[in-house]
Amino acid sequence: KRKNAVEAERPAKAYLLFPEASDPALLREAMAGARRAVKIGRGGMAVWFELSLGMGQYRTGDHAGALKSFTRPLRGKNPAQRLPALAFAAMATFRQTDSTQARKLLSQAETEFQDFVRTKPAWSDFHAVNLAIEEAKALIR
Repeated sequence: KRKNAVEAERPAKAYLLFPEASDPALLREAMAGARRAVKIGRGGMAVWFELSLGMGQYRTGDHAGALKSFTRPLRGKNPAQRLPALAFAAMATFRQTDSTQARKLLSQAETEFQDFVRTKPAWSDFHAVNLAIEEAKALIR
């Protein structure tokens, strides 16, 4: 078992970001890591853990649960948290058959992404956000 919340969440998020994340055993492990992080995590990192949990819920078909987990990441000011949450929320909303709202969320993510790029984000943040938005675009459009 991972000793702390960050050690539990980081590998989960890394796997869950990939559109091809579908291996049942790896999804179980990723969900276990994300759930553990949410359970033991405190402070400013908690929003990251909720983002990862929502991503896992989306990947496992729990779209309503994912949208609930994205509540705080979507309200936050950190674009590295907010933008993947917007992209995954768009996909979860689309899967729940609300294509109009899904397109609004995706459009919002794309607009905010342009501002994010101008801030010259860290390489890893840029690619994580871009990967989520590109997956959402491929699904919704």
